[in-house]
Amino acid sequence: MAESSSAPPSAGANPPRRRILSWYGLLLILSLTLNLCAVAGYVWSLSHEPEPVRPNRRIATALARIGTDPESSPDFRSWRQEVHDAQQAMTQSCDPLFEQLWTEMAKPTPDHDRIRDLLDQIAAQRRTFGTALTAATIRFLHTLDPARRQALVQALSEERNKDHARD
Repeated sequence: MAESSSAPPSAGANPPRRRILSWYGLLLILSLTLNLCAVAGYVWSLSHEPEPVRPNRRIATALARIGTDPESSPDFRSWRQEVHDAQQAMTQSCDPLFEQLWTEMAKPTPDHDRIRDLLDQIAAQRRTFGTALTAATIRFLHTLDPARRQALVQALSEERNKDHARD
């Protein structure tokens, strides 16, 4: 009697095929996991922008690059305090203006002239801050000897260029 074709295959006939299928399954799971991680990382990066570099941190980093310890420099500490005070003054003067601006914009029929006036006032306060920051920075730079001043300005320029290259 001949063996029938419906007989179960011998135990050794399919293992290579099963092994190949299990490798493909493993590769598929690994690929899906990596793709999921890549998508999750991309979504996370969209919602977590880096914090902007503050002027005092930028100058402290540049001072350290040229071999000056910013924390041991009384001139730098004075500059940093002036910048902090100017930022506080700007915040205290702009916050009520922004509150009025949002209140006006939330009205069913906002007054466009009032909005424009509030924006002008906010811009003037920011301009005042910029002027104070510039004056304090110039005073600080004049406390440095010419070689250090040039090195600091060069380091700041390089930092700024790196920041713009990232954007």
